[in-house]
Amino acid sequence: MNYSGLIIAVITFLVIGLFHPIVIKGEYYFGTKCWWVFSLAGVAFYAASAPKHVQIAEVLILATHQASGSVIHRD
Repeated sequence: MNYSGLIIAVITFLVIGLFHPIVIKGEYYFGTKCWWVFSLAGVAFYAASAPKHVQIAEVLILATHQASGSVIHRD
């Protein structure tokens, strides 16, 4: 049996659980001004997690194109 999906789900759950209090504290102390920081940090970490052969612009639209298989692999 392949456990990689289960491991990814557990890690995702833990990351959300760890960072949710940070977001709540940030909104409590800074109001909605910190939304831009969290949003830009999310996009930056998402873009940084891409493999080297994928362009940054492709990473931002990867989720929509991955289902259709239109992402081009570059060497």
